[in-house]
Amino acid sequence: MKRFFAFLLTICTMLSCVGLFSACDNSENPPAHNHSFSQNWMKDENYHWNVCETIGCNEIANKGVHDWTGVDANTCTVCGKVKDQPGNNFSGEVTKEQWDLAVIAEKFNNVTINYGFFQTEKGEVKTELLIAGDKVLKTMKDVNLVIGYAGEQAKEQKSLVLDLFIGLLEKYENFTFDEQESVYISTDTITSTVTNDVSGYTAVETLTNGKVKFNSDYTIEWLSGDLTEEVFVDGQKIRVSKFEDMVFTFKDFGTTVVDIHTEVPYIPQANYTQVTEQQWIDSLSIKSDCQIDQTFTLLVNGEFHYVMKDGFIRSGNVIKYSDWYISIEGDKYFIYNIGENDKWTKKEIDEEQYIDLATFAELTYAFNKSTFDSETGLYICEELDIGDYQKYYNLKMGFVDGKIAYVYYEDKEEGGKKPVYQCYFKYTTIEVTLPTFD
Repeated sequence: MKRFFAFLLTICTMLSCVGLFSACDNSENPPAHNHSFSQNWMKDENYHWNVCETIGCNEIANKGVHDWTGVDANTCTVCGKVKDQPGNNFSGEVTKEQWDLAVIAEKFNNVTINYGFFQTEKGEVKTELLIAGDKVLKTMKDVNLVIGYAGEQAKEQKSLVLDLFIGLLEKYENFTFDEQESVYISTDTITSTVTNDVSGYTAVETLTNGKVKFNSDYTIEWLSGDLTEEVFVDGQKIRVSKFEDMVFTFKDFGTTVVDIHTEVPYIPQANYTQVTEQQWIDSLSIKSDCQIDQTFTLLVNGEFHYVMKDGFIRSGNVIKYSDWYISIEGDKYFIYNIGENDKWTKKEIDEEQYIDLATFAELTYAFNKSTFDSETGLYICEELDIGDYQKYYNLKMGFVDGKIAYVYYEDKEEGGKKPVYQCYFKYTTIEVTLPTFD
């Protein structure tokens, strides 16, 4: 039961010597040529157009007003022009000093960071990170995982994410400014290495096709590129991950607010009722379709430290946790997860392993050791020892219509740290599709 990131604009100078450069339509005998219009868009506040690439020709084509009807109403669907807005109209270059100030960790103390990427096996992955003071809230939309951090845990999580892109942006000379797009574009492959001497962990990140956009106050608005990460433990390579089309966006500097709703574990009141021993056993097998929202909260000296919300879904013979699956196929049991080089792997497991992962069967021992509290409708057990050094403390369980609906339990408190687990059960039909293999 305890389971769970160059188009160079040419500036033409009009010379007084008209014999050197002549516009097509100003010359008495203009040389005949076929117009070759640039594929890159010129743009101003209201219009976009393509220019003739022939020297001395002033002809333009495809001039039109900006189209703001796309998904992002601030970006033209034709040319990519971003509406000029207060604090968001940067169009010039930055100095090295301004660049260095923009990529220091302190700059990102109160900010919302959204980052996403594409992986062949996992598809599109999106994450939102809210950083505010000593709190961090992380939402991973692809795996239904929400984590809230406070204190030192928040600092560690903030550093993990900031190190990922700050390490790739430290070398100002690796980028060149594109006046047409008002972005900096990486001219080389950029590599950053993060090492933890205590754990022996080393991560090598390589960025290609990097682009960086600044705001008018020299704050980074977004960063994009293709990222490859190689992970080593004690010098041995254990994983290579590729993140295509990775994009970091930054907003709300100085105004981000983090509201972690589950700071103190709350035991809900519901229409809990008594059950028979057989109903108890059948319910813990979880044979019907259901969704279980799991919450893990860590308290340190009685105060909230961090919370993690995870999801469990059962659909027919398939069970999905955050980013791994287990299934019954015929008379065999299998587990699916992401393995080496981010490829899905499928491994057969035995029935005992399946039961351990797929049910709450170990809690069948609690029926005869629990007391039914008629006031709350909960079954209560102060300590449950089920062998193999596994114990539950302050166990509380609630049943509705003969099915388990709520579980609360604690791990042993050590060094002032007390882990608290809560599970909320919802019985509903949910479709889950297993990963496919090429």
